[in-house]
Amino acid sequence: MPSSMTNALGDAMTDVLATPGRQRQPCHLVVKKITGFVLAAAVWMSSPGLVEAMSMAGKPGYKPTSMPFRIKRPRRMPVITAADEERLSYEGNLKECEDGAWSRALELLNIMGSRGIRRTRHAWASATAACARAGRWEEAAGLLQAMGVANVPPDHIAYSNAIEACEEHGAYQHAARLLIEMKQRGLPPNLDAYAKVLRLLVQGGRPQEAAALYQEANNQGLFSVWTNRARFLDLQELSTEVAEVVVRFAVEERAKAMVGGKAGRGGFYVLTGPANKKTAFKQQAVLRVMREEFGLKVRVDPAKFGRMQVRGTELQRVGNERLMASAHSRHAHA
Repeated sequence: MPSSMTNALGDAMTDVLATPGRQRQPCHLVVKKITGFVLAAAVWMSSPGLVEAMSMAGKPGYKPTSMPFRIKRPRRMPVITAADEERLSYEGNLKECEDGAWSRALELLNIMGSRGIRRTRHAWASATAACARAGRWEEAAGLLQAMGVANVPPDHIAYSNAIEACEEHGAYQHAARLLIEMKQRGLPPNLDAYAKVLRLLVQGGRPQEAAALYQEANNQGLFSVWTNRARFLDLQELSTEVAEVVVRFAVEERAKAMVGGKAGRGGFYVLTGPANKKTAFKQQAVLRVMREEFGLKVRVDPAKFGRMQVRGTELQRVGNERLMASAHSRHAHA
């Protein structure tokens, strides 16, 4: 408590205790004065000044009278205007359209624009999400252009929704263009965007383009699939199409390393996640890539474990075969 407040409280008590009865102030005035000081002390105790006093008390040269006395004022609540209420109402209606009501979402956006209601990122995100759920990739692309005209540059959410809209009709070419457009706008594609485009490229029968795109994302450290000192290739969180691309790239990289004799490189386990024989689609797809495309002998554990093993000798054999095939090809063209 500040010394000035303490001294004043002491003076009030002295009026009662140390002054002869006939010279004392009336009791009700003394009680009123003491009550006022007690209330002021309570306010001070609940203020940041108490914490500051405790932290400053141990410092050399500290004087109680030098402590600043501040009372923290409550923050003012933001005032919601009628325009804000109308905007929030439209955004709530757009949120309800995210389950695929793309036509209604576009209608609401047009009404907001015609009435001069500010269309925030939340409104645009709901509209693009509605187009994504309905597979309307052309409308989603149009929304990206409209966002730029409305001075609301598209963000990662808008592009991710537009790419997802391409999945319904397998529009992998448009999805790949959207990925390039993101880079041109200064928006580095995230893991979600890369994974969606990879899946579309595999479904569209473009394995080479998918492999190049995966390598680009892998160089940026977006796919963290190797665990336990690169002994386990963990594909459990990836879709079946992306898992095929990843295992194809992993086998080629590891086989090349085995031929080069790099230390720490060898066989590895592939984790596809627990399943049963009827639902082990990812395990079957990955196994098909390793056996049919590379001719690998793979040890397959029961589907409930979701695990396969590729030995280093098999990878070395595949690497040598690829090296010899490449040498024969160069001689043939020489």
